[in-house]
Amino acid sequence: MKKLVLIISSLLVLSANITNLQAKEWYEEKGTLHQSTMKEWCKASDKNKLATAGDLVAVGYNNKIYQDELMQALNTHDIDGLKLMAEELVKGLDSSSCNGKKASKETATTKVSDMSAMLITMMGWIKK
Repeated sequence: MKKLVLIISSLLVLSANITNLQAKEWYEEKGTLHQSTMKEWCKASDKNKLATAGDLVAVGYNNKIYQDELMQALNTHDIDGLKLMAEELVKGLDSSSCNGKKASKETATTKVSDMSAMLITMMGWIKK
């Protein structure tokens, strides 16, 4: 009987661990960097950066501010297109302000939302 209880307990623990290991999709993560500084952005995890960038890109999509071609692509490719744009935004933010986990002194106090707006404009995503 003790062996059966031990086996069942072990299976329950294993089952709970497997459930916890299932990763959330990138868009299910809660981005927390929207109003952070670029200094905080540079120190953040890749998951947090992608989730935040996804939120910022989604706002532009919902407000229909992107070029018609981008809007059509997002309508066609849905979440995959949004992820691609979010990844590009992350790359742009990182390359413009981060040296590893350290922010450049020129942009360290700039808000992530402001830097994102500048990059999205410079990348030509906004309607003219």
